[in-house]
Amino acid sequence: MKMSDLLENSNFKINYYNGTNSIINKIICSDLHGYALSKLNENDIWITIVSHINTLAVAAQKKAACIIIADKIELSDDILKIAEEHKITILTSPYPVYETAIIIHKIEEEKQ
Repeated sequence: MKMSDLLENSNFKINYYNGTNSIINKIICSDLHGYALSKLNENDIWITIVSHINTLAVAAQKKAACIIIADKIELSDDILKIAEEHKITILTSPYPVYETAIIIHKIEEEKQ
């Protein structure tokens, strides 16, 4: 699955897109920054409900393909500004983390 496959899905709101169309490796679901830091790799998707500057820092350090903030969590203007400054793709989902991961899995299955 490519990043463009995910972006074409109407379940997700694109808050900032850095323009890359990388091939997605895997999905990490965690609200713990330390866990994500130890598990995320380049071009992974990170699904969380934590909309915080440290979330962006972890994603940037690990070169994640994108962050998906789940469960209707709103993003502050500061978070959006930092995402744009550091070119971190950030999406939001109206669904809980588990359901968001299932949607992504279904997109992935359709593209195989």
